[in-house]
Amino acid sequence: LEAAAKTGHRFDGWFANAAFSGAAVTAIPAGGTGDKTFYAKWTPNAARLAYYWVNEQGGLSLSAGAATVSVEERGSVSVSAGGGGYGGQVWYINGTEDAASAGAETYAFAAVGRKPGSIYTVGLRVHKDGRYYYAEIAITVTD
Repeated sequence: LEAAAKTGHRFDGWFANAAFSGAAVTAIPAGGTGDKTFYAKWTPNAARLAYYWVNEQGGLSLSAGAATVSVEERGSVSVSAGGGGYGGQVWYINGTEDAASAGAETYAFAAVGRKPGSIYTVGLRVHKDGRYYYAEIAITVTD
């Protein structure tokens, strides 16, 4: 199947169901016949998301166990979402999706391997009532 394009969005593939569950469909099997319906999965570009979601939080908030975390102590911080009633949780670190944490209610931000003196942004995108919301929290890594 061909990729689709939509201004301000990233195309994440064609899916056989509206919930976008399972693997993306990349081809129709040889010998396949009959009408088929596929659903395009779109993710708004990050820059646009930050602008849109910050203005309409929909009750979403993030909280962390601490604002700083130590590399030397191999510390980690649990980040959790408030507001409730959300689905489709996707966590981000400095704007990059952490696919391993998709759907998780909390995010464990570990200091190991991080640069001391740096500030990392942990973000969460959720879906509720047909809309997407985004919130961020900053965590500083110390020595």
